[in-house]
Amino acid sequence: MRESCAKLNSDRKAFRTLSPQNSPFFRLRFQGDDGPDVRGGSGDILLVHATETDRKDLVLYCEAFLTTYRTFISPEELIKKLQYRYEKFCHCPDTFKKRVSKNTFFVLVRVVDELCLVELSEELLRLLMALVFRLVCSGELSLARVLRKNILDKAQQKKILRHNNSARPLASRWVAARPGTLHDFHSHEIAEQLTLLDAELFYKIEIPEVLLWAKEQNEEKSPNLTQFTEHFNNMSYWVRSHHYAAGESAGPREAAPQVHQDHEALAEAQQLQLLPGHPLGAGLGPHPPPGVAEADLGGPGRVLHAD
Repeated sequence: MRESCAKLNSDRKAFRTLSPQNSPFFRLRFQGDDGPDVRGGSGDILLVHATETDRKDLVLYCEAFLTTYRTFISPEELIKKLQYRYEKFCHCPDTFKKRVSKNTFFVLVRVVDELCLVELSEELLRLLMALVFRLVCSGELSLARVLRKNILDKAQQKKILRHNNSARPLASRWVAARPGTLHDFHSHEIAEQLTLLDAELFYKIEIPEVLLWAKEQNEEKSPNLTQFTEHFNNMSYWVRSHHYAAGESAGPREAAPQVHQDHEALAEAQQLQLLPGHPLGAGLGPHPPPGVAEADLGGPGRVLHAD
């Protein structure tokens, strides 16, 4: 018992030596490790640390903070805290506090610029426009202009998204004497079209959506990720069903070479995630979004990849 207590006290002493005096952070560095320190602290401390962007060694920290802050605080709460911190120091005559207020404001602008459209609520818009009004009244016209431009850009994007979702036309059918089949096209042409259709939706996915999905798995808060997954499943079903239809009319022996060629063409086009939806993987069900079922195991359910 005494030995275990002595070991625990020595560990605590070692941890305190790793943390500098009067530091609000918990800092840890393993012996022989040349990498950066592992730091931790409360949300407010991390926020204050992120606004010290005039220091070169904290620029990367600020970028990491902007990418991961949603794991412990919502964007609306963060904007309120940044707004309070800015207005607390903006009227101070001290040069250092003036610089702190400017750094805080530009971090706030970055947060607004990287908001997802689903995060831009009416309450948040009113909060930001009230800040713009106060900036104009205090004579900070350049800061008000920068923030207002970001807000208007986000509002316009959200308006366009709503219009596209409400005015989406019905798909028109191509009428011909003989219905076309996949055998009428070359394999590389099919692969290119499938890749382009998926890429158009894939590049709309934002990092915050993936983080929010991993945390809450809410389709409404990850609309681009959900739309990409649904489109992926629909395209997989389309390829599978049309190959089966072509196989029934032309015979299995004639359909098999086309299946193999399409498979190779998809692999060359780096559309590897669509292969399970091909007839060779026809037994698989719909693909869930990342973070669900097989996706955590790196199996066929993983529709996103590092590339």
